[in-house]
Amino acid sequence: ELFFLSPMVFESFEDFGNRVIKVTHTQHELADDLYAHVKQKFMEHAGEDGARCFDMPMRVDLLAKS
Repeated sequence: ELFFLSPMVFESFEDFGNRVIKVTHTQHELADDLYAHVKQKFMEHAGEDGARCFDMPMRVDLLAKS
């Protein structure tokens, strides 16, 4: 097993929403106040070129034939 952080870059909050919030097969909606809070926190990290300070935890399992 290898564990590492992979940098994530989002062009906008809409891009973040599509790639993080809506990534599941389950249809769910965030409550308005929670959505506003998530957007506020995202915007604290966003600049003119989007948001670049997010790290996604990753895990890779290396398999070998035996």
